[in-house]
Amino acid sequence: MEFGDDLYARWFSRLELTRASGGEALLMAPTKFMKLWIEAHYLQGLRACLAAEFSEIDSVSIIVSENHAPRSHLEAPTGGSAAAGD
Repeated sequence: MEFGDDLYARWFSRLELTRASGGEALLMAPTKFMKLWIEAHYLQGLRACLAAEFSEIDSVSIIVSENHAPRSHLEAPTGGSAAAGD
């Protein structure tokens, strides 16, 4: 399976391969939504692509990055002052 540039940019460019060993590839996604969408729509194709690059890979797991903490749009930014001239 081949993924086009638009599809790659939208869904795969922000994935990070954290491990490829013991028959498993472990990928990290920045959001839970991205993880779930890729698992639902592209996991089989992704597994095939990874297996072509890493012959020992027979399973793929995706986890959500612990460094990604969603912020509410209403939450005030931390640090610094929003007022001019401070």
